[in-house]
Amino acid sequence: MKILVVDDEQDVRDSLSRAIEKLRKIPTLKAETGEQAWDLLQKDPDIIIVISDHDMPGMSGLDLLKKIRVDNRLKELGFILVSGNNGNGLDVQASLQGAAFFSKPCDLKEFLKKIDELIKIMPV
Repeated sequence: MKILVVDDEQDVRDSLSRAIEKLRKIPTLKAETGEQAWDLLQKDPDIIIVISDHDMPGMSGLDLLKKIRVDNRLKELGFILVSGNNGNGLDVQASLQGAAFFSKPCDLKEFLKKIDELIKIMPV
């Protein structure tokens, strides 16, 4: 069981990964872009949740989510979309794709609670 953290800002990737590993004892993988995340998803079947920023160069977090949802092997993954910009209905778009949405900065307690919820509903 692993969680993939995708963000083009290294500080954000590192802080989220540290929090998950320390407070939930779940190993994380990190990717700087949607493309790197997609490559990791193809190679590592142990990833069960993707946490992705939306606003990244190249493939956006929403584009990554949509790509995952049409892949038969990956479509059931838990997904949390994060963005500093919620003015364009990203929360609704994420919800329509079966994903959670958090605005930056995230409330860490609520964020970890959502990860816990996603783990509980993951197929075994």
